[in-house]
Amino acid sequence: MTDNRCAAGINLSGFLFGDIQNHPIRVPFMNLESEESWCENCEPINDIIYHDAKDDVYMIQTEGATHGNFTDLSAYINYITTDFDGLLGSMDGMRFLEIQSDYILNFLNYHLKNMPSKSPEELTKKYEEVRFKSNAGARQAGR
Repeated sequence: MTDNRCAAGINLSGFLFGDIQNHPIRVPFMNLESEESWCENCEPINDIIYHDAKDDVYMIQTEGATHGNFTDLSAYINYITTDFDGLLGSMDGMRFLEIQSDYILNFLNYHLKNMPSKSPEELTKKYEEVRFKSNAGARQAGR
């Protein structure tokens, strides 16, 4: 939030602690969220960054993914005999990793390397299980 060397940021299902209310996001930022098991239609828990940001913020929430999907278990669950019931969501782990990788790679290519890439809006058309929200249009219109 305060280091000018950071040109972009990504949060992978982490809760943002600290004084973020006093330091709005000033660089492009993507927040990948899991579904809240207790409230599937709730707004993402980090929604505060979306409203106060000074640059583009993308909120990506994948239906059927829980916080546990953001671990290596998404890739290995089919090979582990231990019972991890409830740790992962209903979504196929490899599908989740595909979605996560696609969003991250395109975001970083565009914002850090200035490479042509698909916008988060375009990717959302590819992945029907993703709920997408961005402040980019409202911010550019002088929100």
